[in-house]
Amino acid sequence: MGGRAGIRVGVLKRRGLLAGAAALLAGGLAKLGAAQRVQAAHDGSPDQTVLHADTQNTTSGTTTIFRSGGAGVTTLQVYNTASGGVAVVAQSTGTGIGGAGLYGVNNTPAFGDLVVVGGVGVFGFNNSTEPTARGIGVWGQVLSATGVGVRGENRADDARAIGVQGVSQNTDSGALLRGIGVQGLSGAGTGVRGASTSGFGVHGSSQSGVGVFGGSSSNVGVFAESVYSTGAFAAGARGVWGRTTNGIGVLAQATAGGTVQNRSYGLYAAAPAPGWAGYFEGNVYVTGQVIQAGAAASTATAADGSTRILYSQDSTEPLVEDVGEGKLVGGRAEVRIGPDFAAVADGGAYQVFLTPEGDSKGLYVTEKGPGGFVVREQQNGTASLAFAYRVVAKRKGAIGKRLERIERPRGLSAKELEPPKLPEAPTQPEKPPTEPRPEPPRPGRQDAR
Repeated sequence: MGGRAGIRVGVLKRRGLLAGAAALLAGGLAKLGAAQRVQAAHDGSPDQTVLHADTQNTTSGTTTIFRSGGAGVTTLQVYNTASGGVAVVAQSTGTGIGGAGLYGVNNTPAFGDLVVVGGVGVFGFNNSTEPTARGIGVWGQVLSATGVGVRGENRADDARAIGVQGVSQNTDSGALLRGIGVQGLSGAGTGVRGASTSGFGVHGSSQSGVGVFGGSSSNVGVFAESVYSTGAFAAGARGVWGRTTNGIGVLAQATAGGTVQNRSYGLYAAAPAPGWAGYFEGNVYVTGQVIQAGAAASTATAADGSTRILYSQDSTEPLVEDVGEGKLVGGRAEVRIGPDFAAVADGGAYQVFLTPEGDSKGLYVTEKGPGGFVVREQQNGTASLAFAYRVVAKRKGAIGKRLERIERPRGLSAKELEPPKLPEAPTQPEKPPTEPRPEPPRPGRQDAR
């Protein structure tokens, strides 16, 4: 009896210990259930590899979540199914990159075509395909006037380096699409601003479309400004195309007069022969003087359909002239100067050139006045015949001086006409063996749960 009693006591003790351990384990699991569940184990290293809900890491180490295994599996996936809630909030009180609220790193390089994407540090995704969804993959916001909502930085000292790139592309096939790569919007400020200390502020290029397009419903579509260099440079079939329905297609302005040699040109156009520096299809209005180094000329279409050049007659000072016809009766004729011509001619002296259209003793002009003149036959002749006249007068209000001396402005040199150096095309590294491509995390996948 005593031996059996001892055995029962021992069994009961063991059962009691097992029951107590089970109760403790159940209680611990209950406390760690739902939101309090441990997501990673303590390993005792300086960088504490643990994650607790509503628990702070007060050590000097880093809280780390680490997984290994096959590619294509998400390490951490956070869901918030409540409408309007935030899935992940990353916050830091530090400054600079070292104090970033969220820091993403992926050092995997890309190989192959230029549209192939390498490792992505941070990826924002909105998979709604509704035309009116207006979803946003990444949103950056600041409240300070000196803050930056989104900044991209490339520290490679290379003309091919890109700080921020916007691409309309199918990431699965790599095909470029017809959407907008980068769009800038502003209510009253600048939608997109590019600045550079020695390179291009904005560089736009296209293989078959428009490199840079700017439009405005009530203001300037594209504004380019430079102090000592080129405000805008464009190359292609049409370097610059400005179009408007009721405004100014292209506005070129020099805000400082400068000097002859230290020139300030609102518009400078150049082309080697037989090219044309400028072509205007339509009327051209100039408020100032038009000074040209060659002879003034115009064109006319001949009877055979060819285009011929007609040269203008030059004069030593600003003059206006008018021509007409009259008839001599009894050796005398009065000619009235038209009021329209008198309005643009100087009211002082003018000259009259006569051409008789018949046999006479000769014609001369007398009794000249602001309103007209008298034509008479020489030697008191009494012939009756037709004649033509040409009146030449100084232009009213003209400021040009007779044979005025000017200093010819210097044009741009061949070196100055060289286009700025364009960024070199990125080279394509050698393509390594094809490896499985991990897919970006998408809501609805359960791999990491």
